[in-house]
Formats: sequence, structure tokens, C-alpha cells
Amino acid sequence: MPQVKIRPQELSDAKRFFEILTHTDFEFIEIPIETLEDEKRFLNLSEVKRKTNFEHNYSILLDGKLVGLCGIRIDQHLSLIHI
Repeated sequence: MPQVKIRPQELSDAKRFFEILTHTDFEFIEIPIETLEDEKRFLNLSEVKRKTNFEHNYSILLDGKLVGLCGIRIDQHLSLIHI
């Protein structure tokens, strides 16, 4: 049975992410990554966003191989109502 896991993104994921992002046809989203260095900068910034609870990005692994990515962006303008 295939095993799927997620984990926080790591800088070492940059090369594989760049391959995925540049060899996939995204119809509804624009990916501003043009070089491997762009991807490394994004991953470094991602760490800051995670620590400030702005965005949480994850690597998706299938049987230990990096196959995708996903993320959650926190709406900083949304105020919580306490009753």
C-alpha cells in the first residue's frame, strides 16, 4: 500500500520543487518561480512566514519521494469574534 506523508518544506527540497513547478501546466494559479535560486529564496522566506504564523507550506511525499506541495495561508485581516 502506498504511503503518503506531509512534512514542513526544507531548503533541500528546492531542486525537486523547481522540477515540479517548471514541468507542470498550472491552469488556475501563477507560479512566480523562474530559476532554482528563486525557489531557494521562496523556501527561505517560507520559514519566516511559518514562524510568524502567516503561511504554512508542506512537502508531500509518496513512498518517501517528494511528489508535490501544499500550503495554508492565514488571513491576517480576519478578526475572530469571541462570545
